Amino acid sequence: HPVIEQMKSLAKTGDEERSLLAVALHDLVSEDLINPLNSTLSQMVHAVDATTRQTLKQKASMIIADFDDKCQDVEGDIYPPSVRHLGVGTAVKYKVREMTNGYDALHLDLKINESMPQSDLGRECALYRIAQGLLQNVLKSAQATQVHIELAFHGETVTLTVEDNGNGFDVDSVVHRPWNARSRFGIQWMLAQAEVYEGRIEFASKKRQAGSSEHGTKAQVTMSWPRPETKNGS
Repeated sequence: HPVIEQMKSLAKTGDEERSLLAVALHDLVSEDLINPLNSTLSQMVHAVDATTRQTLKQKASMIIADFDDKCQDVEGDIYPPSVRHLGVGTAVKYKVREMTNGYDALHLDLKINESMPQSDLGRECALYRIAQGLLQNVLKSAQATQVHIELAFHGETVTLTVEDNGNGFDVDSVVHRPWNARSRFGIQWMLAQAEVYEGRIEFASKKRQAGSSEHGTKAQVTMSWPRPETKNGS
């Protein structure tokens, strides 16, 4: 029974992700390509002078180029190109640097193993997205001045640690909050991502209290890390 319930939960997560993607693609195609392009082409047909037609032609080209850029963004949201091209360790390092850029008051302690062996792409992307989600939560809600991020590889296991000195939160109430399909990068979403790849996320948090220096949150992700050459016993 627990296995069946787990499979149902993972199937529901996949269905909700596909639903969100379908809505995003529909909106992208209709709002960013078809509608503005049809309008521009219609104006071009009825334009009475060459200068106006040339201006509208350039506008149509810009619409198509902008649509292409947004398609690449969607592709990157599904499978980040940096993970494919650089490896998950380096990709996480660059993403952390990008996300914390401008947070001058935040002290970042970053320890990333960039020489981690390759695993399957889905697993690497899940780890990358979990790292992104954990850091996003810190930057958005924790009001932290220090954050420690460590990505390490031990044999067949990867561990990701994100620890901050922020406000803290009630772990039980947040972890067991009802699932919301639109809460991308929320804690339930990250827990499901880890579970898909035989992983888990453990949270320890202490709320900030007046006169106490002990507060903050530690999240530790543990995920199995099979390498391609060992998956089939080769």
